[in-house]
Amino acid sequence: MEKNKKKKQPLEAWPYLTGSPFDSRTLPTAVKLCLSMLALMLAFLLLGMMLMWKNDALRVLVNGFLLFIAYFVYWQAGLSSGTVAVNLGEILYQRQQTGREIDGNERRRAYHPLKGFLIGLIGSIPVFLCAVGLALTAEKVMSSAGALPSWLETLERREEIGGALASYHVGATLSGTDVLRLIIRMAIMPFVNIVGAENKDALLMLERFSPLLVLLPGLSFGVGYLGGVQVRSRVHADIEAGKRKIRRRQQRERRQNRQRVRGDKGPGQLN
Repeated sequence: MEKNKKKKQPLEAWPYLTGSPFDSRTLPTAVKLCLSMLALMLAFLLLGMMLMWKNDALRVLVNGFLLFIAYFVYWQAGLSSGTVAVNLGEILYQRQQTGREIDGNERRRAYHPLKGFLIGLIGSIPVFLCAVGLALTAEKVMSSAGALPSWLETLERREEIGGALASYHVGATLSGTDVLRLIIRMAIMPFVNIVGAENKDALLMLERFSPLLVLLPGLSFGVGYLGGVQVRSRVHADIEAGKRKIRRRQQRERRQNRQRVRGDKGPGQLN
């Protein structure tokens, strides 16, 4: 016996007005995104120092999960922003259908598929520029010379030996590349932990690809923003399903009332 399978119909988007990629709230939202990225860098620094384990599998798993949580938060923020924008577009569409006037600034704030990515890009500019500077100047970080054994101090007085050991007493200066490396490694600390601090070649490759890695939070925000249309469609679908459920219950109650009334009257008496 064959069973009829009900296919889920795709959610239909309700009509809404489309805004522009840039509006009066784009820059403030991008600034908030930038500040949140700075907070994320501090969180990565604090958590990353605790997640530098020697167990490779556990280190990769936990740091990968940390990245997933961070990008999911940005995706969720973009989804919320996109949902609000689509809702505004639906309201403006209803106003247009009823012949009411629509404010231009309000129209520009409505949903546009590129708006989330633009906000993410603008918010990522400061860290992105630092990453580009590091990628262009990055070199393999070598281990320091270390400290001399105490028994060599007497030999340093000899001219032919003291000159060769003079480099051990030269203090390392903090260069511009070192400052950029510090900033970017804070931004991508989980990636640094995944490749391992001892893998110099992988760290160099990571620093050269850092301009792409620091764009991932903004990209997550933009992808989440695109989901605003689907969220609003699901909301409308749930509302319609609720209405149908109420109508079916009301129809069932009316049928039960009619049957009850017929039962109360009883069968006609015969003379």
